[in-house]
Amino acid sequence: MAAENGRSAAILVDFDNICLGLANSFGAAAARNFALSPQAWLSWLAAGGHADGATRRFIVRRAYINPDSFRRSRQLQTLFANDEARTWSSSDHDDPFAIYQRVQRAFASAGIEIVDLPPVSGLRANAAVRIAVDALELLDHATRIEEFVFLTGDADLSAILPRLRAQGRLTALLCDTGAAASVAG
Repeated sequence: MAAENGRSAAILVDFDNICLGLANSFGAAAARNFALSPQAWLSWLAAGGHADGATRRFIVRRAYINPDSFRRSRQLQTLFANDEARTWSSSDHDDPFAIYQRVQRAFASAGIEIVDLPPVSGLRANAAVRIAVDALELLDHATRIEEFVFLTGDADLSAILPRLRAQGRLTALLCDTGAAASVAG
């Protein structure tokens, strides 16, 4: 992890968007690694990415997950049913709830709080709205958060970035290339 004196940061992860985006852009193995080995990418993000060499100290870590996605999304089920990457017993791999529990345990062991977002209407859980509201609430966190890091598969969160910057906070939006193009231009 980053040094104790790193910039205080919050990381807010739109799990469903990132996981499916990784699968589409880089393949199933990348998505499984993201879902089942969060400590690896969390450490990588904490270690840097700043021009001045600063590190991050994630004091708030949240992942927003629609637990129903594991039951309804054929694509998510397929990601975790691949024989060569199965990391749990073969009796669990077809059970969507067992897959969700495995992901939940992996994130909890990395110190990431899971925010369950069951769908409110239709199939969408609308994680972006909840993430944006939480980011605004975190502006008043007891420990001043110097940087907000968002992991998402779309540009839905781009509207919150100027608001956070106006409050003197650094922001990082990690997303796929399509979403990045819409934010940049």
